[in-house]
Amino acid sequence: LAGDEMRPEWHRRGLYAVSGVCVGLAAQARETGLLLLPVLGLLAWSRPGHLRIMGTILAGTLSPLLLELGYYWITVGNPIHKMSVLEKLNDLYVGSSADGPTSLAYYPRAMFGIDLEGLAWFGLFTYATLAALALAVWRGELSRLTPLLVWIFLPLIYLEFGSLSLLRYAPVSKSYPYLTIISVPVVLL
Repeated sequence: LAGDEMRPEWHRRGLYAVSGVCVGLAAQARETGLLLLPVLGLLAWSRPGHLRIMGTILAGTLSPLLLELGYYWITVGNPIHKMSVLEKLNDLYVGSSADGPTSLAYYPRAMFGIDLEGLAWFGLFTYATLAALALAVWRGELSRLTPLLVWIFLPLIYLEFGSLSLLRYAPVSKSYPYLTIISVPVVLL
């Protein structure tokens, strides 16, 4: 979506569709890839013709997902076969220990560099980001950072409190590499 005003209309629509297809493919690799869709939607909301843009992105997102549903319907007879298999696997992750893979202390400790098994790069960027936010508030420029903040907080809220299951609460298993989805906006901030 960056710099799309300088391109012809047909080219912009193609880029929006490709953005959606990329989100759809990311969702097939891992369901958390869908976390990029609300971020793109919020960025598109600020553009003229935002409903058309969001519709194009959504159509692009749905295209690989619909192909996958069709494939499972033809081969297995159950279009949501992947979800059924993942639902069975979710039982392995339900429940948490005090510092286990679903603990609410896991990501804050990682982000502030408190416990990273000897590697504290996440902590360095977190402190730099907080300093940048404080400077932006002081200068009255926080509104310019809204897209980056949305990109940081929507995925982080899901990673911290989200569920792997649509039927019952099965917390997302936590891992340091999952924080890479927010590393780009943190560094840009």
